[in-house]
Amino acid sequence: MKITPLIVPGFLAVLLTSCGADLCGNNQIDRIPGPDGQSELVVFVRNCGATTGFSTHVSLLDRSEALGDATGNVFVGDSDRGAAPTDEGNSLRLHIDWTDDRTVKIAHSRLARVFKSEAEVNDITIRFESL
Repeated sequence: MKITPLIVPGFLAVLLTSCGADLCGNNQIDRIPGPDGQSELVVFVRNCGATTGFSTHVSLLDRSEALGDATGNVFVGDSDRGAAPTDEGNSLRLHIDWTDDRTVKIAHSRLARVFKSEAEVNDITIRFESL
């Protein structure tokens, strides 16, 4: 049986579609409710398989909103191959404090590798600090 060049890419496309293109999983570590009772910061570790390391994410969600499979909308970082300290579940050690209803402070090790740090999400101001 001869396999034509069009069959292999077609088979791979069907395989990826049926298995889901996103092979990553989220493991919730903590939920920190905001003072307004409406918003929460969710800390979670995202694992995308054996070829990648763990990354720590933070998302700002409504209190009743499920975490889902998305990446963090506030913060994404990792330990830079163990240089920065981690906690349970391979999560970066983060210190998160709501300073008021509309402002939150997130502190992390200066050794962490930061991929995303949003200054504002959903009208909430986020201040970052390296320790």
